[in-house]
Amino acid sequence: MRKIFIWASVLLVVTLGILLFTAGDMVGARVALLRQGVPFSAERFYVAIEEGDLQAVSLFVQAGMSLSGENEDKFTPLQLAVLQENASLVALFLEAGVSIDQKNSEGWAPLHLTAHQGLLDMTKLLLDKGANKDIVHPNGATPLLLATGQKDALTMGRLLDGGANVAAKLPNGASALHLAAQFGDDVGAELLISARAPLDAAMAGGFTPLMVAVQEGHLALVQRLLTAGAGANKTDEQGVTALMMAADGNHLPIAALLLENKAEVNIAVDGNTALSFALGKGHQAMANLLRASGAR
Repeated sequence: MRKIFIWASVLLVVTLGILLFTAGDMVGARVALLRQGVPFSAERFYVAIEEGDLQAVSLFVQAGMSLSGENEDKFTPLQLAVLQENASLVALFLEAGVSIDQKNSEGWAPLHLTAHQGLLDMTKLLLDKGANKDIVHPNGATPLLLATGQKDALTMGRLLDGGANVAAKLPNGASALHLAAQFGDDVGAELLISARAPLDAAMAGGFTPLMVAVQEGHLALVQRLLTAGAGANKTDEQGVTALMMAADGNHLPIAALLLENKAEVNIAVDGNTALSFALGKGHQAMANLLRASGAR
């Protein structure tokens, strides 16, 4: 028992010494800031981060400034350093124990910010340091989905190279390929297809990326999706096909392309075929195309 007691006493002395040393560091850091005419305040701390003043920021950290607080724009110190693209400050905060996936009160993580803002070098730095590549934003988006929403192929490529899930979906079931199809982003879609994005993934309503591209009238994207193997005869939850959508929207070149890729011309939903949709909207040229392909 005596040995245990003695050892416990030694541990207590060592622990107290560490605490006193740490407290001394904090006081010394605050004194150093004051000597430079810098008050120990959160406001001045964030100014130092924005100015990239590594020495001052380091003193603030040593002095015990909170690293989980936020500035008036709701950014944490780490997030502000990321947005400033200051790798030295990012390293400082990470070494001080801040999580690389630290979220602010609005649910933004550093990788969300770099993906949304197109900060390529910071995106790579965060991924290299182990950031969660598929961390979910409150709106349900992953960093890849955020970058796709910005039509930012470079950042998309960086995230995909880092192992981001190409099949991740928003709460409504939309994948990155759905978004690229909606925005007519040919380059982004090519990246996603090359990364083996599910071609016929269905979002709410049963819409595939091909259907989205058809409805938006993006001919080149329709061509790329069909070439990659997207199903020309898939139906949405109501049984409507991409050809019916093209006929309804009077997208003549797209309808011709679908027919060339073996789209069934006489599939019916509630008795209505693609021809019915064309005639119902008065699209005579479309009706002629469909009839020439065997519509009845």
